[in-house]
Amino acid sequence: MIENIVSVIIPLYNAEKYIKRCILSIVNQTYKHLEIIIINDGSTDKSLDIINCLKNKYDYIKVYTQKNKGVSSARNEGIKKSTGEYIFFADADDFLEPSCIQIMLEEAISLKADIIRSNYYLKNKNVYNFKEKKIYDITNKENRKKIENLYLNTYFFNNVWGQLIKREIIKNIKFDIKLKMGEDFKFNLEILNNAKKIVVITDCLYNYTYNTNGMNYNDSLEKIEKKIKDICSIYEWLYHRFNKKNVCKIFLRGLSPQLLKVNEYKNNDIIKFVEQQNIFINTTKMIKISDLNMNKFYIVYVLVLKRKWYMLRMTYFFTFKPIKKIKDIIKK
Repeated sequence: MIENIVSVIIPLYNAEKYIKRCILSIVNQTYKHLEIIIINDGSTDKSLDIINCLKNKYDYIKVYTQKNKGVSSARNEGIKKSTGEYIFFADADDFLEPSCIQIMLEEAISLKADIIRSNYYLKNKNVYNFKEKKIYDITNKENRKKIENLYLNTYFFNNVWGQLIKREIIKNIKFDIKLKMGEDFKFNLEILNNAKKIVVITDCLYNYTYNTNGMNYNDSLEKIEKKIKDICSIYEWLYHRFNKKNVCKIFLRGLSPQLLKVNEYKNNDIIKFVEQQNIFINTTKMIKISDLNMNKFYIVYVLVLKRKWYMLRMTYFFTFKPIKKIKDIIKK
């Protein structure tokens, strides 16, 4: 019998509508050698009352409360408090399929893997990012480059939730508490550096319930500016560690939609900030128009690459904003 302890870490902030469902989905796992670490990040709703009731019933639920410091701080504290040989991150509004931990752990042990990833459900629909089971032995340099490429270029390798991680590869790595976006991405790339084998399986084992409606043009200027600064910070870090041209391409891909949103406001200080960043300067030198992906943001990529801010503004007001209004009307 497998008896390795798995620590399930849940950062919690004002999730009273979902947290009981999340916890019970872990309590009801077919694999029972678990500890549930909940870091209450200063919740102001009834979340803490709900988990304290569950804690009284299940002694392997451990609850810690801190002042509101953000999800990265909560996850770091969860790692610190956990004792398991394997770590599994879950978000408070998500939930697990009953056999999630057992299937992942059996794969991890039988294949001696450091990271196990699976497909998941979104709004009760299967999301099949992984079409077939794959084993990536990244002790080989060529294989490591392939998996690094996947991590850099595909969204489904960015999230930290829903993957089983061998504790020893985390070592002293922490989530970057200065980042409000991309902290998962950076953490995953850092632990990847310590991994030897990664396995992806086709089972749908996690239920992701975050509701996303694509680009949110209603973000405040403050939020957009923070996102842009985080993107510059992350990709500056990546630029010195991975293939430079590849990093520049995905930096442009991540930055452009945010710069498009800025056109809702008259403040251009963030544009000046971007123009001064080394990663932006290097990108405009290294990337050519022929390198760009042909998708709905193609024109935006070109305008950002060429620093045509006035034309970007016109593109926003006459193309993207009207499309957003039409979509909003259709939804109603």
